[in-house]
Amino acid sequence: MAAFFTELKRRNVFRVGMAYCVLGWLVIQITDTVAPALRLPDWTLGVVTWFGVIGLPFALLFAWAFEMTPEGIKRTEDVSPEESVTRDTGRWLTRLTFGLMAAAIVILLVDRQGMFGGDEAAAPEVPVAAAPAEPAAPDEQLDSIAVLPFVNMSSDRENQFFGDGLAEEILNQLAAIEELRVAARTSSFYFRDKDPTIAEVAEALNVDAVLEGSIQRSGNTIRVVAQLIRASDSAHLWSSKYDRPLDDYFEVQDDIARQIMRAMMPHLAVEQASASKLETVISPEVFEQLALAKKQYYDEASAATPELRQQFAEVTRAAPDYAQGWSWLAMSWLTSSSAFGGDVAVEQAREEAAANIERALELDPQDPVAHHAMGRLESRLGNYDAAEQWYRQALELDPQNVGATLGLGNLLAYSGRPEAALKLLERARLIDPLHPMVLRDLIHLYGLSGEDHAAFSALERMYSINASQAYDSEIHLYSDRNDLAREIYLIEASREARGAPASSLSANWDALSLLRAGLYAHPLIAGSSFEPLAQSLQGDNEAAETLLSQQQLTDSGNIFDQLSSATTYMVTGRYDAAESLLWQGWIDNDRKISSSFRSFMAELLLSVLLRQERPEAEEVRQALAEELAQASPLHSGNLQVDLMRLAAFSGEEEKALDMLQDLVEDGYWGGRTFGPAGAALWPLHDNPRFAALAAGMEENYQYQLSELERLRNAGMTLEEFHQDYLNRIDRNRSLPEPGSS
Repeated sequence: MAAFFTELKRRNVFRVGMAYCVLGWLVIQITDTVAPALRLPDWTLGVVTWFGVIGLPFALLFAWAFEMTPEGIKRTEDVSPEESVTRDTGRWLTRLTFGLMAAAIVILLVDRQGMFGGDEAAAPEVPVAAAPAEPAAPDEQLDSIAVLPFVNMSSDRENQFFGDGLAEEILNQLAAIEELRVAARTSSFYFRDKDPTIAEVAEALNVDAVLEGSIQRSGNTIRVVAQLIRASDSAHLWSSKYDRPLDDYFEVQDDIARQIMRAMMPHLAVEQASASKLETVISPEVFEQLALAKKQYYDEASAATPELRQQFAEVTRAAPDYAQGWSWLAMSWLTSSSAFGGDVAVEQAREEAAANIERALELDPQDPVAHHAMGRLESRLGNYDAAEQWYRQALELDPQNVGATLGLGNLLAYSGRPEAALKLLERARLIDPLHPMVLRDLIHLYGLSGEDHAAFSALERMYSINASQAYDSEIHLYSDRNDLAREIYLIEASREARGAPASSLSANWDALSLLRAGLYAHPLIAGSSFEPLAQSLQGDNEAAETLLSQQQLTDSGNIFDQLSSATTYMVTGRYDAAESLLWQGWIDNDRKISSSFRSFMAELLLSVLLRQERPEAEEVRQALAEELAQASPLHSGNLQVDLMRLAAFSGEEEKALDMLQDLVEDGYWGGRTFGPAGAALWPLHDNPRFAALAAGMEENYQYQLSELERLRNAGMTLEEFHQDYLNRIDRNRSLPEPGSS
C-alpha cells in the first residue's frame, strides 16, 4: 500500500486532484456571478457543479495513466524513469494551484463584501459580465427611462413577487421626479417573458434608457443584478450586483431600491430622487394578488365580473389597512354597474363604490387611486365639476396615474374642451404607450380626426396586446365612420376569431349594431337583450312580448334591457309603456343626462313625450340641447346625426332637413332600429323634401349591403382587410372635389 501511495505521488495524481478542485471551485464561483447577468436559467449552476464532480475521477485517471513530456503526452508505462519529468511537472502544478487559490481568495473576498455590506454608504458595485470593461461616462443625461420586470432566475415563485415589488418600487421613486419621464408599469411589464431587445423596448416605450435586472435566491440569501442600458446603442451605463440575507422581505427590497436609485442618479437629468418607503402592510402574496387583479381589470376594460370583485375583496380581507385595496375594490364596483353592461344594479354599484372610497380615504387621504375612483363616481352621477376636481387632485398626487389622466381627458372631450383632452391623451401615451385603454382612446381619437394610418398603427399594436379589445375598438371606429359594411363584417369575423363566446357587453353592442343595420334575423342577436326588439321588427309581437316578460322578471336594471324594452314598446305602438319606463329612469337619475341615463335614452324619451303631447317634453329637450351643445366631434362620431334629430324634435324642420341632406351626401344610410330608413324622424315625414332624402338613405344602405357581401366573399386576412380599407380611403382623398378644375 505504501508503494502505491508513493507511485500516486510520483505521478502527481494528488497535485492534479488539488488543482482540479481549486479550478472547479473557481469556475463555480464565476458561474454564480455571471449567470444572472446573462439571464442563464436557474439550473445552470447545478449543471456546472455536476460536470465538475463527474470530471474529477477522469482527471485523476488521466494523471495516473498519462505523463506530460517535452515530446507531448505519453502513456506512463512508455516513459522510462530516466526520461520522466514528473518532478518538474509537479512543481508547475504546485505553482498553478497556488495561483488559482489566490484568484479564488480574491473572488471570495469580493463576494463576501457584497453579501454582508449592508451600509448604504458602502454600496457594493461589482460590474457584471455583460457590462463593458469601461462603462459609458455619465456626462450624457437621460430624460426618460423604462423599468422592466426583474427576471426570476430561481424556481421559487416568491422570488417573482420580490422582483416585481423591487421593479415597481424603483419605478415609483423615479416617477416622483418631475423632470424625468418614466414608462408606466402596464407598458413596462408587458415585456415580461418576451425577451425583447433593448432597441425594441426603447422604440415601443419611447425612452432613452432601460433598467433591467434579475433576481436569484440561494437559501436565505437573495442576489439582485441590475444594469442601466442606453437605448441608442445598447451601451451599459452602469451595472451592479447586490447580495442580501433575506431577513426582512420589504426592508431588503427597499434597501436595494435605494441603492440602485443612488447609483443611477448621475446618469439621469435630475438632481435627486425622492425618499420613498415601501408599504409594509401587505405580504408578497397579497401584493401579487393585487397586481394580477389590476391586470385583469385593465384587460377586461369595460365591465368587471363577480370573480374580479372577489379578487379585490380578498385583498381587503387579507390587508384591511391597505388603502389601495379598498380603492381598487371601489373601481371594480363602478365597472360592474348595469349602466355599463355589468351585473350589478346602478344604485348598488354606486353605494358599494362610495363606501369603499370612503374607507380608502380614511386609511390614506392622499391615495391617488381613491381620488381617481371618486372622480369616476362623480362623473357617473353627472357632477362633472366635482369629477374634474377629484381627477385633478389624483394627478397632483400621482402624475403617472393613467386612469385619472384618461378619465379627465374623456370628461374634457365630453364637455367641449377637445384641445385640452388631446393634450391629456398625448400625455397618457407618453406615460403608458402600451396601456390597452390608452390605445383604445388613441384609436378612437385618430379615427374621428381622420388620421387613419395613425389609427391603424395603434390598432396593430393593440392586436398584439389584447386582440379582444382591439376588435371592439376597430368595430367602434367603423361605427363612428358610418361604415355599416365593415362594422358588420368585423363583428362576424371577430366572433369566429375570438373562439370563446363574447362577453355580455360586447354581445349587446354587436346586437345593437346588427339591428341598426336592419339585419333583424341575424343569429348573433339571439340571446342578447335586443332579441325582443328583433322579434317585433320581424312582425312577431307575441314572441317579443314573451321575451320582454322574461327580461322584466330578472329585474337586472341593465341599460340594454331598458333600451330594448323602450324601443320595442315604441315599435309596437305602446307609447304609454315606453313613456312610463323612460320617465322613471329620468326621475331616478335626478332629471338630468349622465352616464346612467345617456343622451340616446333622453332622445327616446323626448320622442315619446312629443308623440303623447306631454308638456314635460320641453324639459327633456332643453337638457338634451344643453348636452349636445357642449359635446365635441372628437368625442362622438354621431354628433351631427344627434344634432339633426334634435332639430327635428325641436320643430326646426328646414334646419333638420338641410343637415340630413348633408349627411346623405356623405353616405348616411339611416339607422334601422325602428324599421325603414328615417322611421325615427317622424316629425319630418310630412315635409315634401323628406321622401327624396329617404330614397337617398335607402340607396346608401343598399350600397353598404353590397359592400358587405363583397367583404364576406373576399376571403381576406385581417391585415389584408385593413390594407383594403386604407387603400380605399387614400383613393377617395386623392379624388378632386366636385366642381373643382
